[in-house]
Amino acid sequence: MTTEDISHAPVYEAIDKNDYLFKHRMIDITDLDFCTCTDRCGNDCMNRITYMECYQAWNCKLGRSCGNRSLQTLEAPETLVFQTVNRGHGLKSVVFIPKGSTIVEYIGEVINQAMKIDRLAEQAKANEANCYMVELAEGVFIDSRRKGNKSRFISHSCMPNCEMVKVDVGPVARLAIVAKEDIVEGTELTYDYQVITNDIEGFECKCGSIQCRGFMTWNSRRGSQRQLWDDDDVELELEGLLSELENPCVRFPPNSTNAKCADEDEELVDMSLSTNDNTMAKQLPHVCYNMGSFEDVQVKFGLFCGTAPTNGHCLFVAMDACIHDIRHVGVGFKGNLLDEAAGDRIMAQRAELWCSVVSNQDAHWYASQEFVTNLVEKKKLNVVDAVDELFSQRAKYHPRTTLPKHLWGHSSDVFCFRKIVDRDIYVFSEDPKRLAWCLSVYLQRTAKKSQKLKYVNDQVPVEQWQSLFKAMPDAYFLVNKANCHWEPVFRKTQDVISVYLLLKSESRKSSSRSNCVGVDARFVFCKSLLHTDLV
Repeated sequence: MTTEDISHAPVYEAIDKNDYLFKHRMIDITDLDFCTCTDRCGNDCMNRITYMECYQAWNCKLGRSCGNRSLQTLEAPETLVFQTVNRGHGLKSVVFIPKGSTIVEYIGEVINQAMKIDRLAEQAKANEANCYMVELAEGVFIDSRRKGNKSRFISHSCMPNCEMVKVDVGPVARLAIVAKEDIVEGTELTYDYQVITNDIEGFECKCGSIQCRGFMTWNSRRGSQRQLWDDDDVELELEGLLSELENPCVRFPPNSTNAKCADEDEELVDMSLSTNDNTMAKQLPHVCYNMGSFEDVQVKFGLFCGTAPTNGHCLFVAMDACIHDIRHVGVGFKGNLLDEAAGDRIMAQRAELWCSVVSNQDAHWYASQEFVTNLVEKKKLNVVDAVDELFSQRAKYHPRTTLPKHLWGHSSDVFCFRKIVDRDIYVFSEDPKRLAWCLSVYLQRTAKKSQKLKYVNDQVPVEQWQSLFKAMPDAYFLVNKANCHWEPVFRKTQDVISVYLLLKSESRKSSSRSNCVGVDARFVFCKSLLHTDLV
């Protein structure tokens, strides 16, 4: 930081690594296997895929120059703190920064849940907002308000040139600010804060980008969040009326598990993986129908599917089948609705979502949708009017008709629709790599790691999954074969249940498809207790 920076920047204590204020649990790295890279650890390195840096001799034999140790060998590009026109202090590059480069580590005081609540309550009484807290792990947060480095000055933008990524480095988790694009000299560094708050108008965005959402609120297409309390929330917490689990107060890096649930007894994270088989994608409602017996044993979880681009139906076909308290609907092998009444329900759901999105300030969640973006850029419409037109165009299509691709917006639909049905459903990606991502997140939360994570395509043999999940002894796994018989693979404890649904199709081995489940892989994390066997 230059002399000019020091004279204008807010006062804080500069540190060069995280300062832990409590005794924390280290990640268990004793069982890590070596990555299989032979030259350099590039994009195919299993450590890199699972957001883990190669560390000493624990999990990589190539040494410090392997290419996947950016935080350990960080040579930070020169940056400068400066005073922006309308957004306080910011940080800009002094040199050219290539895309994918790690710019700086986000550091500060590392605190636990109790410390977080105390600090936020104290600042709320003083009418001070905290924009510096980031969730590092479950119940662990980085607060750079008092101590930190120049990363604390990076401003928000709805069209950022950087992103925050959580990376495991040996036994600890760390946060990196990474360039999303080539950044030329003198450019301000930004990333998307994605604030979640009841006081939306209190967080007006002034980034000025062409994709500006108007507010620094959460964009559903990404997993990161910056969450803040408003004054009312703090007062309720001080009175003991809000649980710690349900108080939005921090932001989340893109590869952190984020499952804020309406029900304290339930934590639900759903991920949908794409498939190259149209029939498989269209058969999900059959699977949901076959799972109906789960309600008899009071297992609270929902399986949302139907977001794969090969799915020949509107999102709401799968929603109608899978959302709790909505009657099941069947879809034939050719994608035809088998329940005639489903069409009316789907149209009603579309109308309800349309009204909710436009009236409840949720339109910004669709800011990146292709149709909306074109209207904003070419016809100069605001986001709300553009989203209103999106739903107007959708309403012209019958549920039996596939929506044109430019009218899709499945991820945004899910996040908005869950508010209507009061359920938390998260669809992170349609990229098969995300399977390894989600498993690595769960393993980190249980202080375990596995090097068995691999790319997953459809029709993966059960034996491979059994080998893969040996590092997760506290999880409950199920396999669904072609005869729709639920078969336990592992079950040791039931404190936290992770239900993995491997829906294995035998369609390529059999000429008859009548009993084919017809999907590749979908899984759900569910924080609930199972009181009876499912076999």
